[in-house]
Amino acid sequence: HPSDTRQAPVRHPSDTPQTPVRHPSDTRQAPLRHPSGTRQAPLRHPSDTLQAPLRHPSDTRQAPLRHPSGTRQTPLRHPSDTPQAPVRHPSDTRQAPLRHPSGTRQAPFRHPSGTPQAPVRHPSGTQPTVKSSLKGLSTYSGWFEILQDLVGPSRALDFRTEEEAKHEVMLRLFTSVFYRLRNNYVLKNSIHLNTNSFLTAAAKSVHHFILIPCIHQALQALTCDQQPLLALLEKHIRSVHVNHFLSLTENKTQGALYVLHRLLDHGVTTNLVVSIDCPLALAWLLHGRGSQYVNLELKKLMCCGSQTLSPSEDAVRCSPGDESTPSDNLSDHVSPCKRAKLYSESLEEEDKSGVSSVAVDPQVLCHTFSPCAGPSAGTCTFGQITHLEIRTCGPDSLKGLGFTLPTFFCLQSLTLHSKSIFRESDVLDFAGALKQLSDSSCSSLVHLNIGLLPHIGLMKTLLNASPRLTSLYVEFQTVMWGPQFNLDHLGTAEPDISELPLEKLTVKVTQLQTDPHFLTSVLRRCPYLTSLHIAGMRLPTGSSQSQLLSTLS
Repeated sequence: HPSDTRQAPVRHPSDTPQTPVRHPSDTRQAPLRHPSGTRQAPLRHPSDTLQAPLRHPSDTRQAPLRHPSGTRQTPLRHPSDTPQAPVRHPSDTRQAPLRHPSGTRQAPFRHPSGTPQAPVRHPSGTQPTVKSSLKGLSTYSGWFEILQDLVGPSRALDFRTEEEAKHEVMLRLFTSVFYRLRNNYVLKNSIHLNTNSFLTAAAKSVHHFILIPCIHQALQALTCDQQPLLALLEKHIRSVHVNHFLSLTENKTQGALYVLHRLLDHGVTTNLVVSIDCPLALAWLLHGRGSQYVNLELKKLMCCGSQTLSPSEDAVRCSPGDESTPSDNLSDHVSPCKRAKLYSESLEEEDKSGVSSVAVDPQVLCHTFSPCAGPSAGTCTFGQITHLEIRTCGPDSLKGLGFTLPTFFCLQSLTLHSKSIFRESDVLDFAGALKQLSDSSCSSLVHLNIGLLPHIGLMKTLLNASPRLTSLYVEFQTVMWGPQFNLDHLGTAEPDISELPLEKLTVKVTQLQTDPHFLTSVLRRCPYLTSLHIAGMRLPTGSSQSQLLSTLS
């Protein structure tokens, strides 16, 4: 440094410094000094090169620039030097926290079960189906789980669509709550289910009503306090199922008869399912609702009931020119509950006197239980039954139905099932009634489902009796040995060459041997057949299925 005034020591000319002895492997050179005495950076051997520290190929950062004053500046980053998220294990499914634009950190939204996000749910607790180009969320599993709680795990459930499962749940819940039937699911959710609001909401979702006449308290409530619920059922119920004995001689069943009248005649119900074997009750259900036939025993009951009208019905049924008594005017201001109670008391008094008389005429029932504040009932019109299903059809019911069929022009579908095998004579009489119906141009019957028939030969008899059918389901059962041969009682003169418009055919056979001729002779006449189901047919010994297969081809 210029301020260093120290002098070098005087050395003898012969005192020359010698280069220190180095190891042969030491190839470093002595540092060169500037003439002024300043020390220069040592020269390094080409092999002695300092290398930059190793960096990752993705580390494209540059060395920081320093200011002339010596202060360190923030290093400049390469555009490609973007920070990457740390590598996580595949099992680490956590999501990065969302950050607010202001820079504050927000906690991630988590489902109570621990999953990162919760699915969107409807306020009612069910997941709505997302109708978009992508497949949305389905609530089928939720409805199916409720069904299992209602019916138990031992019962098999088969519902193809979400709407079918939902309707079945709402129907079971509505029936349980309305009739106050107890099950584990209803008990666990009684706070939310045992309310009028639930019944109102469920009535808008169900299209099928199960009528249990023996629980008359619930049905009687529809004639009094729950008249608005009955009016709502009229608009939505399309099918009614009578699954218990319906008596026409007991006062307690008047509420059930009135509810049936409102649904069948005032509402939109066109499907009727009957699980009881009572010819008189069946006659009342079918009376005036498509057929012109009048059962004599039923007519007698209606006349007896009309003769014991309460004062309110007398006032309604009077002609416009008749004068009303003071008692008539008073009865118009009586509530439907009180009026029904007074009417029941009068009937009980008549029962004590030994006279059995119950009003079963739909017109009388409508005037008896209709609200006084509502519009004048007038003359009620009858509804029309287009689909009839009798699940327990005995010989007497089949015979009574035979009288009804010839003029049952609005009937489109008929299903008859019996726990025992029908007698051949009864089936032939029924086929005769079918033929009278099909001979009329006003006939609408296109679907027939019947069983159990004594032998397969009756299938041809039914088709000849009703050649307009497009769907036929027949079930046969016999224990007689050998193939069954039967003459065509109604079509022996008619050759088997006329075409049938049959599109669906289902044949179930439970017998030891079946002659395939009866089936092939029918198949040759069905060029429009699109669905064929055969079950249980056993061919005689020595026969093959080639004849049946060739007929189908």
